[in-house]
Amino acid sequence: MRTAGRSPTPLAFDAGPAARRLGLLALATDLTVEVDAAAVTRGLDVAVHVTRLAFANPVTAASLRATAPELGAAAGRIVPGERLDAVAFACTSASAAIGDDAVRAAVTAERPDTPCATPTSGLVAAAAAVGVRKLAVLAPYTEAVARDLAAYLERLGLEVTALGWLDVDDDRAIARLSPATIEAAAVAAHDPAADALFCSCTALRARALVPSLERRLAKPVFTSNQVLLWHALRSAGVEHPLGLSAYLA
Repeated sequence: MRTAGRSPTPLAFDAGPAARRLGLLALATDLTVEVDAAAVTRGLDVAVHVTRLAFANPVTAASLRATAPELGAAAGRIVPGERLDAVAFACTSASAAIGDDAVRAAVTAERPDTPCATPTSGLVAAAAAVGVRKLAVLAPYTEAVARDLAAYLERLGLEVTALGWLDVDDDRAIARLSPATIEAAAVAAHDPAADALFCSCTALRARALVPSLERRLAKPVFTSNQVLLWHALRSAGVEHPLGLSAYLA
């Protein structure tokens, strides 16, 4: 074997594989959010760097709040020493249980001056962008977790006119709910008095159902991954449509 040794070619370095970098904090049990992140950023000059937070099912207020102490360290583990243009925390019910301000504080303690998006902060921004305030909410969780989420959304200034839940307490099972099941449950949760429908949970495979649901309900439909990724991209300086919809283009 001929040994060529160190290449004589001068080494040139550039900024890396993408113009923008998103850090994604996902629960250990979430089977869906990375798939949606890949779909949403396809064709964009954006890299998504993911780390996982320890999480123990079932989904309860206590198990959701237990993710809080790990948030800062997890954010710090994403490409240490490299710039992130935004960090997205991918859990809707945990964002409600911990609070957006506390999530943001934990992340920015490790990543100063880095914008932090959550599904709930993204929902507030998306609702404001299209001029809606009254929401019907579909949550796959237990009644207790669903009601906690609704109460938090009310504290953020949104009015929840109707709340439906599916009583599933395991992230992995939520990710296996069929699209037909999700669409039927979303239609059942719909309230004519609401301005829009919100399908909660980053593990729920609802994002691709937005066009169909909007045709059926004749109003805007938001999903957790849709608003989370849209808000994170905007925070990173990437202009991108809110997603897959005549209402939300």
